[in-house]
Amino acid sequence: MADEVPQPDAPTVPPAPGEPTPRPQYEFTEAENEVFESLSANLRACGWSVVVLLAVFHGGLLARWLIGGHAMYERFRFIQVWAPLVLLFFAVGLIGAGRAFGRVATTQGSDITHLMTGLRGLDETLGFMPFTWLLIVAAILSGGVAAYLHAIGL
Repeated sequence: MADEVPQPDAPTVPPAPGEPTPRPQYEFTEAENEVFESLSANLRACGWSVVVLLAVFHGGLLARWLIGGHAMYERFRFIQVWAPLVLLFFAVGLIGAGRAFGRVATTQGSDITHLMTGLRGLDETLGFMPFTWLLIVAAILSGGVAAYLHAIGL
């Protein structure tokens, strides 16, 4: 996706009445762009490492099942599906935000737009985390109730 830098000799058309006046975009300095490049690389590396770890772990389980005949899991548990999906969602969000922050450093003319896209991606990714903690608390409570009911023989 290439960003175009407006040509200085191009005629400008005033906005129609009622439309907001377009504001010029701020352009970050080279030192600031280096910070965005580093942030971008770190976010993408973190996201891809989670994807690779998930693939290696589940690949190992699958290989163990195919080669040794051992069941991947003794019985189905919701956490076995939920946790990898949450981690995958988190990883994809980090990779997407990292790409947006990388565009801040590598393009001209749209730094604020790309910065806001990256921040929005991080907000969406990290905004999911409180919901995850609520699910963990609910799982612990329901597990405790199930253990109590099992202990009293119900």
